[in-house]
Amino acid sequence: MSGHYGQSADPLKILEFLANAKVLAQNLQSELCALMRDPSRAAQTKDVYDHVYLPRTSAIADGLQGLDVLDRDLLRQPLSSELGSAQLAIVIEVLFGIVQSRLPS
Repeated sequence: MSGHYGQSADPLKILEFLANAKVLAQNLQSELCALMRDPSRAAQTKDVYDHVYLPRTSAIADGLQGLDVLDRDLLRQPLSSELGSAQLAIVIEVLFGIVQSRLPS
């Protein structure tokens, strides 16, 4: 997911970017559901998020540089030990918000 997503970007690159954001949000939803079912997974979920998902969410945040996207910086934050499920829910909401608001008409 290199480059920036902007108004002059290639439409195919934009669609790929949005598809990546949507798949990432869906994967994180699965992680959140597993965490909600078994809160003892908090440390494992944080480790997976920080090592697997954080580089991907950071790349999405980088691709949004220059665009007015609320909570974009949250996509660059490691998962909180105490508020992991709440933070995951917000990250998912931000990702789905990006997909919904940026779909070409």
